Amino acid sequence: MASLACNVSTGLTITFSSGFFAQITDVQWSGITRPAIKTSHMGTAAPAAGKFGNDTFIPGDLSDPGELQVEGHFNPDTLPPIDGAAETCTVSIPGSATPATWAGSAFMTNFEVGMPLEDKMTFTATLKFSGNITRTAGS
Repeated sequence: MASLACNVSTGLTITFSSGFFAQITDVQWSGITRPAIKTSHMGTAAPAAGKFGNDTFIPGDLSDPGELQVEGHFNPDTLPPIDGAAETCTVSIPGSATPATWAGSAFMTNFEVGMPLEDKMTFTATLKFSGNITRTAGS
């Protein structure tokens, strides 16, 4: 049996076509979702004895590429693109000699800053993807 690939995210980077840069400490992708379109109608059969569920569905053609929640070290001298237009956002994922990349159009929808006493300043940003995500395998 072949072993499954398991990678560590150390070395992951996110680049923006605007040139915005930050030291990233955590990334969470909300997930890519696809709608289920309900097709049940008045003639849909009721469940038989010992069975449950009778709504029927078809998959939607369009998927939502999701959002990235990004955390990192806050630099007060760096202006985040919170008011900027959508731009190319590339996530480079380590694991091979050449990292895999997922890239698409995204824009920032939220930017929060934490400034605790005697500790590092941090930020949390949310990026909304729009349209297609282009995946390039690592090598």
